[in-house]
Amino acid sequence: VGAFRGMPRVFVSNADRLEGRAVALKFKAAGYDVLATTSKAMASKPPFIKKLVSFEKNEDFCKVLRSCGVIVYDLLFPEQTEYAAEVLSQPQEEGEEKTLIVVSSVMTWARTPLPPKPERPELEEGEEPDEDAEEEPWGINEEDFNDRLPHPNFRDALAGEKRVARRIATCATLHGCIINAGVVYGAGDDAFHQLMQTAWEQEKPVPIYGDPDRIVPTVHATDLASLVYNAVDNAPDTMYVIAADRKQHTIGEICRTISEKAGVQNVVNVPKEEYLLLEGIDRLLIHLPVLDGYMAKQEFTLLCPDGLVAHFDTVLDEYCLVRRVTPLGVYVSGPPAAGKTVLCQVLADYYKVPHVTCLSAIQGCVALGGELGEQLKAFLDQNERVPDALAVKAVRRFLVQDPIARMHGFILDGYPRVLDEMKELFERDDTVEEADDGEEAAPEAEEEPEEEPGAGEEDEVLPGPKPLAAPSARSRHAVPLPTSVVHLDVPETTLRSRVAAFPAAEVEKEGAHNTEADFNRRFESYSRAREDAKDPLAIFDGTDTDVLKPDVALDQHNLFLIVGRVLLSLV
Repeated sequence: VGAFRGMPRVFVSNADRLEGRAVALKFKAAGYDVLATTSKAMASKPPFIKKLVSFEKNEDFCKVLRSCGVIVYDLLFPEQTEYAAEVLSQPQEEGEEKTLIVVSSVMTWARTPLPPKPERPELEEGEEPDEDAEEEPWGINEEDFNDRLPHPNFRDALAGEKRVARRIATCATLHGCIINAGVVYGAGDDAFHQLMQTAWEQEKPVPIYGDPDRIVPTVHATDLASLVYNAVDNAPDTMYVIAADRKQHTIGEICRTISEKAGVQNVVNVPKEEYLLLEGIDRLLIHLPVLDGYMAKQEFTLLCPDGLVAHFDTVLDEYCLVRRVTPLGVYVSGPPAAGKTVLCQVLADYYKVPHVTCLSAIQGCVALGGELGEQLKAFLDQNERVPDALAVKAVRRFLVQDPIARMHGFILDGYPRVLDEMKELFERDDTVEEADDGEEAAPEAEEEPEEEPGAGEEDEVLPGPKPLAAPSARSRHAVPLPTSVVHLDVPETTLRSRVAAFPAAEVEKEGAHNTEADFNRRFESYSRAREDAKDPLAIFDGTDTDVLKPDVALDQHNLFLIVGRVLLSLV
């Protein structure tokens, strides 16, 4: 099998689908030329594919297969997979061998009877149970493939697996295995899309279909691709391999994680009659705990070794990237009494995102806990001013860790006040510092090699979708620059007239800072911050951020409604 490293060609079927795309990218990164089919017509050839071919039962297609040392086929179309196995099992040139890796699904194991669950040892009288004791491993074993029973919708896939396995087992020049993948996730194009979309829309609770305690085996597409690549040189001892995360979770845990990370904070159990006809629901209804097998014994690096729940931040970053889900970011600036808070609250209510002031972020950071939260709490308890350096950290941590702010966006009310704070908040990456405060650092993305130049039409690189790179920790610890800015540049005379006209109740309201003395202090601080090139708006020079400076001198009654409507057209 090792001889195929000298044959830098791999054939990948259905490279436009989640699994095929991940496999193609993996082999491309390893220096292979990728020849591929797609499940549907594409407008252009993706840059990681050297040549697109069409499946045909003819000699030209057979030549393409034979020209590759490694062939990776999925069972989306069992007839095509079986035809490829038939072609590859025919006599090859002397000394030539092929490797065929077939990617199937654990759904061909879905109805396999589970072994009895190990019982916990009985406790002696007065003995307390050990809550931290690990449960004994329990589940199906990939070595028991002869006992597997499929989901009714995957009987054809099971029959296809058996016929391909027979070809591999009876042909001396054909090696390979069948990989039964758990529910594949990642890259925003997976079985959990509907749940993620529900969480994003914030209109309804995230649904849990069926028993929430069912264990659903899952695997990240990148880790599945790594397993396929590893199996070429490190052939498994059995014909069948189950690809599943080492840490498995119940469907209830997965749905609750999606809900919490998206800020919905609510799940609902859906009755059977409401979900049975939903497309693609079968994969989320299985209960199939899996014992560690071939995949757990390998030494290659996994993107999500501890499963979907533990690495959901990475999955969420991928989802937002692929689905082009861009969190809203609005920064509203202006002098005191300009009306920033009124406008911010209108926008926050409309978009259902947090209205963030420096104080609200500090309070939110205290609620999150950790060392920084304790430091901030000490200042609040003593009614002391929080130092600027800590305030910036508090705002950054809130925007990064608050689920709604991170996934949906935020409206910043008058903060940062000066350019240095702006740079500290939006340009600094405190990955290590923030990770020490409870956040996990994600592995860095594996870079894809540049396309080597070639000659002829076959080597032409046409425009295509950008290959997905796994997000790094930076995407979870650096705050994105606001996408829109509204600056309320109100003349000082207008501001003083407004303050003088405030009702007594507004002036006396706790924390309002609406007295004339308060206004003088705040306006002087605001003016001073814009001297000596300290204007925070300078950070947006040369960027794509829209900076809206409405004419507010007229002080129209419906000014903020007008500004809100203009802003809606910008985001």
